[in-house]
Amino acid sequence: MPVKPKSRIGFESGRERIFKLMGKSTTTGVIEQNLELSSRHGVWNHVMGFFGFPGETYEDAKFSMQFLENNREHVHSIGFGTFDLGRYTPVLRNAKRFGITCS
Repeated sequence: MPVKPKSRIGFESGRERIFKLMGKSTTTGVIEQNLELSSRHGVWNHVMGFFGFPGETYEDAKFSMQFLENNREHVHSIGFGTFDLGRYTPVLRNAKRFGITCS
């Protein structure tokens, strides 16, 4: 029995406003298209993301969950966590832009 190819998609968020905050150039439309095309061709889609990016609201997070629900036919597994502010990340290097204060 052949093994299904797998993809790991860094979804991050279902809200384009959050993509802009992150400096990403993708759109939800592109993500939907990639999920649908890969799924249709037998690829197992594992979608990864996180909640709590600086500036993300509760409504943004709910929108992300709804995006995944709306695309559930093409999302086969999900891995979500909370945003982790690492020491050398672009967010920390631009802390003021994101409203982060460091002590």
